[in-house]
Amino acid sequence: KEEEEEQQQPQQPAEAKKEDAAEDEVKKADDETKKEPQEKNEEEPKRHYAVREAHLDWYPGPGTLVVTVQEARNLPAAEKNQDPYVRIDINDKVQETKPHKDGGVTPNWHGEQLSWKLDAPPSNDARVVIGVYDQDLGKDDFLAHVGIPLRDFAVDGEKWYELTSDDANTVKAGELLIGAKWTPSGEGSLTIHVGAGQKFRDVDGAKMDPYVEIELRGKKERTK
Repeated sequence: KEEEEEQQQPQQPAEAKKEDAAEDEVKKADDETKKEPQEKNEEEPKRHYAVREAHLDWYPGPGTLVVTVQEARNLPAAEKNQDPYVRIDINDKVQETKPHKDGGVTPNWHGEQLSWKLDAPPSNDARVVIGVYDQDLGKDDFLAHVGIPLRDFAVDGEKWYELTSDDANTVKAGELLIGAKWTPSGEGSLTIHVGAGQKFRDVDGAKMDPYVEIELRGKKERTK
């Protein structure tokens, strides 16, 4: 019995060492897990700035809006040989392009221009209503339409606009390539509100004095 007790006694420290080793491994794994987010945080810039909304105010003042009508594609076919034309309504003033005879579903008006003189800036809910029709001897056939906010439309450049043929604007009816250019009759104003930034690159520690510089058509302005 004494020999058996002597053989069992050295086994207890060995089992305790195994348990201690297992606990050390778990602790080491926990420490490694805790280090990961700390290493990620060290990569982030030390300086942070609050984010605020920046506004861009567009005030055209009185002037002339010139609309250039280019072409359409994938229009509905009201008849075999249709003569499509474009009708545009801006501020209840309606103008039309010449019909493209036998233009079918891919008419081209080759940059025909229509112009509107506006005495005041458009309201927030003002819209450009564009319709495409087939000229007939009797009543012209409606083909497609699109409504565009005037403030979004009166921008230099051309764009393809998706057309629909129903009031809910769910039935696709081709596309129209059209452009617009605004020519002010006097001086307008463009106001840019600079709010704040965040996560700037830290180049000078706590002594950084950031400012914003804006260049428009060769003229530069900068904030304090």
